[in-house]
Amino acid sequence: MNPYLDLHLLSDDKFLDFIKNHPIKNIIVNILEKRNMQIKNLNILEFGSGHGDISLSIAYHVDNVIGIDISPKMIEYSNKIKKRFHCLDSNMKKKNNVIFTTKLSNIYFPTEINVIIAVNSLHFVHVNKIEETIKLFLSKISKDGLIIIKEPTKRSKFAKLKDDKEKEKKFRMLKETEKKLDEVLSKINDIIYKKISKNMNMNIYLIFYKRFL
Repeated sequence: MNPYLDLHLLSDDKFLDFIKNHPIKNIIVNILEKRNMQIKNLNILEFGSGHGDISLSIAYHVDNVIGIDISPKMIEYSNKIKKRFHCLDSNMKKKNNVIFTTKLSNIYFPTEINVIIAVNSLHFVHVNKIEETIKLFLSKISKDGLIIIKEPTKRSKFAKLKDDKEKEKKFRMLKETEKKLDEVLSKINDIIYKKISKNMNMNIYLIFYKRFL
């Protein structure tokens, strides 16, 4: 069973443990801590929030989280997971600091967005739209904010796909996204970006404005 896809099948204890100790959340929090950001005061937007597990996990640490996904089915699923999450953790129900939506214009964010995260989602954006997407991210974050993009590689779980044709298609998509992202980021003058290859099964991009190194 893959907990990323079958959260509703986990027992209550395993479900709550998975949310609390989400491996991707741990990576993101570690990055924020190393940049000395005041984590508990942050407002975070997750682009391509999918099943909602990462947004809910990060909610333990920050003020507010918005999970945005173009799929209404994913938003419906995320809200079901959120409801179960709140039933199991009364403190987080009281905090109630996560919103899932298909459109950012649908909600009111009380203050500026400090961090945007995109986990395994950018390769679903058409390669010709990546530059537009990055510039949209930059227009939404605070001037001392941070964009964190995590993308899989050929060594990730995608390498275990059984269908060879589907696997090769996915590999091409990942490579094209990586190439275009490197190209786009290298030509935006007022930003700095760092690319980290973690255990060779993922690439992590950290993007921020030059004035806030």
